Amino acid sequence: MIIVNSIHAQSTNSNELLNGRIYQNQIENAEGHPFFKTNLFSSGWLNYKSQVFLNQQVLYDLLNQNVVVNQQVNHSLPKFIVMNDKYIKEFEITINGNKYFFTKKYATTAGLNKNIEFFQIIYENSLVYLIGYEKKIDEMYGIDNIEKFVEKQYHYIIYNNNAYQINRKKDLMEIFYDNKKDIKVFIKKNKLKFDSEHIPNIIILMEFCESLL
Repeated sequence: MIIVNSIHAQSTNSNELLNGRIYQNQIENAEGHPFFKTNLFSSGWLNYKSQVFLNQQVLYDLLNQNVVVNQQVNHSLPKFIVMNDKYIKEFEITINGNKYFFTKKYATTAGLNKNIEFFQIIYENSLVYLIGYEKKIDEMYGIDNIEKFVEKQYHYIIYNNNAYQINRKKDLMEIFYDNKKDIKVFIKKNKLKFDSEHIPNIIILMEFCESLL
């Protein structure tokens, strides 16, 4: 089951998006960048104060867990605005033709990493599969001690209103212990890979796991 998002109340008042703070790059000369996938603004939309703003230029800052908008409403004001996270319900970014949908929908679920503001929904039915992303600064030990941005991903399955972190296939077997032999055979037979670069594989596996419940 692939997520389909329905947009209800589209806003034409983009002035609401000016009510944030100015984005400033606080870490310079580090290797890499703090953003999700790319440091270039990408097309997207966000649900902000219960209004949906389409056709926005968006970055997702994983270091600070902020959404940054390249505002084109008032050219006398700074272009890069950090949105107030407490007013963002969900957002979507399109990068290289791929859509990435993030939400706070499950943020209060027991077991999730509370440092992450938004989770990407990969699968949503009786089982839910989420990925959370964050970046941190790591020091490279060399002549110049150059810092670099390091990304970490957190994979979760929500089952019976609890989130279980998935670091390896064994974790999945423990969640569905009574069916672990069937799941192991299914993964091997279909040569499924279990990571964020193989999203269709995750969806196939979640559908199979649901069929066993």
